[in-house]
Amino acid sequence: REDANTLGSDSGRDLAQARMLLAQAGFENGFTLKLLSSERPHYLVNYQSLRRQLAQIGVKVELEVVPHREMHKRIRNDENAIVIYVAWRPNADVFLTRFFHSKSTVLTGQTPDTNFSHYAGIDDLIEQARRARKPAEQIRFWKQAQIKILHEVAAIPLHYINLVYAKRDYVDCPCIHRHRQCRGVNRRRNQCNSAGPRAALLHKSVEGIHVVKPAW
Repeated sequence: REDANTLGSDSGRDLAQARMLLAQAGFENGFTLKLLSSERPHYLVNYQSLRRQLAQIGVKVELEVVPHREMHKRIRNDENAIVIYVAWRPNADVFLTRFFHSKSTVLTGQTPDTNFSHYAGIDDLIEQARRARKPAEQIRFWKQAQIKILHEVAAIPLHYINLVYAKRDYVDCPCIHRHRQCRGVNRRRNQCNSAGPRAALLHKSVEGIHVVKPAW
């Protein structure tokens, strides 16, 4: 965030400017926006908050609440002009690739995934980071990519959640989730089937990043 502030990419909150930009775009009296949300609280609460905030600049949100599975299906059909997504990923490459590489664009990408914003501005940085051999060099490319995303408003981070988990002291496993890479606990040896440095890296997660696709 410090880097984003230094480069002027953290726009902050300015209702007057938002109204002015809407007027310049031909929406002086605002407009109505239809969105859908999962019924699960960590999605619904954020969409309800978004609805209240957009109402302050004349944008009326008609919110349809649907089952969680249906939401995921429909946002991948590009139905929502604004997508709020609860995301955790093992490292920045997975996060940036799935949400921001042009190949991951919903419906039209080579390998459609969760690039809801149809953004294609950091493909080269993602790929350079993959080719980098030194972790510090990878981090540098990932930083540049995230700053560019903020500067070009391809996404807006809403908040970061620190999730706390507990496990039994007899479970020797770096992963407390049931990922494909970790099938759980080997009861005979009380060890994770994929335990080890690689598993620890695979399961290290960045929790609670919420991605928003701007409506204008």
